[in-house]
Amino acid sequence: MSSSGTHASSTSTATTTSSHGTSTGGSTGGLSSSLGSSSAGSSSTSSGSSGGSSGAADGGLNYLACPAGATPQCAAPICSVIYDFASGSALTGVTVTLVQPDGVPLGGAASQTTTLGDGSFFLCPPVNTPFYVQATQAGYLPTDSAMLVEPGGPDQFFLWYEPYAMLSTSLIPAFEGALGTTFSTGSSMVIVSVSGSACGAAGYSLGAALPDGGALPDGGPLPFDVVYASGSFVDPTLTSTTDGGTAFLFNIDASLTNGSVVVTISSPGAPAECLTPIYRYSDSNGLVPVSEGSLSETVLPLP
Repeated sequence: MSSSGTHASSTSTATTTSSHGTSTGGSTGGLSSSLGSSSAGSSSTSSGSSGGSSGAADGGLNYLACPAGATPQCAAPICSVIYDFASGSALTGVTVTLVQPDGVPLGGAASQTTTLGDGSFFLCPPVNTPFYVQATQAGYLPTDSAMLVEPGGPDQFFLWYEPYAMLSTSLIPAFEGALGTTFSTGSSMVIVSVSGSACGAAGYSLGAALPDGGALPDGGPLPFDVVYASGSFVDPTLTSTTDGGTAFLFNIDASLTNGSVVVTISSPGAPAECLTPIYRYSDSNGLVPVSEGSLSETVLPLP
């Protein structure tokens, strides 16, 4: 495999959850311009909320609050929008599924199974049970959220994750051209966004490691390629994140992962607290689901 991105194995990093600190919301949306294509368009917000919040998101997109009364008897509703990575257009009719860590779909009371005309959807996940959200549509890579555990109450998923960006399979050649590499057949990609109010988002080297079956990595080495974004464009010459905090981990062999990976983070001279994602702020346990030919989106919330 030839690549101008960095090929690496995971490095030892601290990813223990912290019980203190605050952090600004992360961003996995608004990445459509990373290949020099148009930025994502705006999506409408619904008035009222049910276990969620509303407000402007980075990149010109708006969060979608759960409409008042739309999720009766749902303790922790998830409401969001799905759009095309390249055009920024809302995607309708996308199948949205709650999935258990072992890849088996979950049932969800009152959950939508496809996106509406504005690309929006809501799901009713179980409380205190690990799951992830998967979006599928013909012509696009299956797109997964990070592994989540909803405690009930205010929807942290909603606060941390911007609308889903789905990558058309027809865009893969352009992506490969921008990176100067070839994607391994059936491999997985993870879009990562680092975000922190005190620690910032720049200067971090990211990687992928095998999980130990829980929230912490066991340090198991995993081959991957990584490229970082500078402003709106991927830059294969970069060796760490810029202020945007965005990185693409790719060519991950899903057959080696048993279904999930941990994103590792390192930065020479950085204090320990800036190498410790506070996953509880994003209702995540630090695991990212990966499967053959999939795209996953995750946030590393720092203090």
